[in-house]
Amino acid sequence: MTPGLANKICIPSAAKVCCNFPETLKYLPKDKAVLTGSPIRAELLEGDRSAGLSYAHLDENRPVLLIIGGSLGSVAVNTAVRKILSQLLNTFQIIHICGKGNLDESLISTEGYVQYEYIKQELADLAEAILSGGDIRSNPELEKHADWVDEFLPKYEHITSENINEILQKEVGLVFEQVLEDAGVYKCTPEGREAFARFLRSVGFR
Repeated sequence: MTPGLANKICIPSAAKVCCNFPETLKYLPKDKAVLTGSPIRAELLEGDRSAGLSYAHLDENRPVLLIIGGSLGSVAVNTAVRKILSQLLNTFQIIHICGKGNLDESLISTEGYVQYEYIKQELADLAEAILSGGDIRSNPELEKHADWVDEFLPKYEHITSENINEILQKEVGLVFEQVLEDAGVYKCTPEGREAFARFLRSVGFR
């Protein structure tokens, strides 16, 4: 929520400085600061809730909490989430991006909890399987995506190595649109941790 070194160096040369959080405004020049929120791709506004729930095998009647610890995952975030997972699952279903090598095998079958290492690599494997015409359901790493793939493939007349990544990126954007509408973003700083604590208190955790 506070400007880093690169931003501090660039701010004097900028006409306007856009930021995601209201708390950041006090650290920026008043005549330059603009609160915009987090910019998102247009595809995220065109999502299909049912497709997203199908992709993650979740229940449409319960709210979904998306937890991301950065592209490589965060040990601190992963540990904190798993420590209170049973409590979170009383209220939410969880999609947890935990980073490469950070899957907890003991939690794989936990109802309402879906964990992914790093979706980009998983999508690369999925793209290869689609192009090769392989049986996705026979692949233990990819079979959970089979229903989702069956839903969107008929929309595209021609799928090639040139457009498969664009197609998957678009479809993932559609999938997570509803999730991201309700997502909270908390930076790993004292302010961010306190904001996350306020969120937990607001949903009944003490």
